[in-house]
Formats: sequence, structure tokens, C-alpha cells
Amino acid sequence: MVRHVVFFRLGKNKHRKDEAVASILTMRSKIQGLRELYAGTDFMALERSWDLALIAVFDNRQDLEAYDHHPEHTPVKEFLKSLGAESVSVDFEN
Repeated sequence: MVRHVVFFRLGKNKHRKDEAVASILTMRSKIQGLRELYAGTDFMALERSWDLALIAVFDNRQDLEAYDHHPEHTPVKEFLKSLGAESVSVDFEN
């Protein structure tokens, strides 16, 4: 299994966190190879906290690579960029 974990900071658009999560979740069941998809907002609001997270699960690296360029993923990436989202990610197998 391959896990793709992304954290986002929305800066001045922090008030749009729920909208960002809803956008991410539109990809559920629409992308072949995307086995599980979770997204949610941070509730701790610590100095080290990010605003929201995405966790996606794939069978293999090829499915993750296909997801990156999938037409259902592209508008989500564009929407998050339009919010000025800063992101970091980790991809790992287990």
C-alpha cells in the first residue's frame, strides 16, 4: 500500500478550510486506484499546526502517479492554489 499525506496552510483564507476539505472529498470514488481518501481540518490550532490534511491510499506507486495527473484531481489542485495554499507532503509504502 502507498500512502500520500499532504498538509495545507491557507494563510489569509483560513476561513475557507471547510470549503477546501469539501473540494478534496469530491475525488472520492472518481479516480481509479484511489482506494481511500480522508481530509479534515485541524482543531488544535497550535503554533506548529497546519490548517488541513489529506490522506490518500493507493495499491501501488503507479496509481499514485496516475492520480497526480487525473482530470478529477486537477481542479482540486487549482482550487487549493487559488486559495494560496502552502503544502508539504510525504509518500510512503507500508
